[in-house]
Amino acid sequence: MRDIYITTKAENPSTVWLGTTWEKIEGRFLLGTSSSQASKLTGGSMNKNISQANLPNVKLSVNSFSLSRGTMNITGKSTYSGGNAVISTLTGAFKGLKEVDWGAGGQSAPRGPFFADYDFEASRSWTGTTNSASPQTNSLGSGQALDITPSFYTTHMWLRTS
Repeated sequence: MRDIYITTKAENPSTVWLGTTWEKIEGRFLLGTSSSQASKLTGGSMNKNISQANLPNVKLSVNSFSLSRGTMNITGKSTYSGGNAVISTLTGAFKGLKEVDWGAGGQSAPRGPFFADYDFEASRSWTGTTNSASPQTNSLGSGQALDITPSFYTTHMWLRTS
């Protein structure tokens, strides 16, 4: 009992050895045991899905690219005031650096803060967003299970139960 019969015939061995019973072993390979392994163990599968841990430890490169702000309309305005051609108003990308108070001390120009020096900086008026990139590589596969069936020759295998 508990012996295995291997044959190329499909019929149950009980038709040859009357009075015995057999259980058919299906969809399994026989694996010889090591000196420390028990017999009658089962395991394995016909297909395996490869997990990330099974992939090689390599880094994939992504083609380089640059991000740009695109087209910008940078605006600003400077307004001249009075007969002295001084700038009284700066908006947008313009910034006043040095204020002077024309009109004090009997001068004929209108009173108020005016700008003798000014600066232009485009980023002051640009309110676009900062672009970010999330590069990815192309998919490496479709996730189909891997067939790990070794080369084989099919037979009928029976385990004697009595």
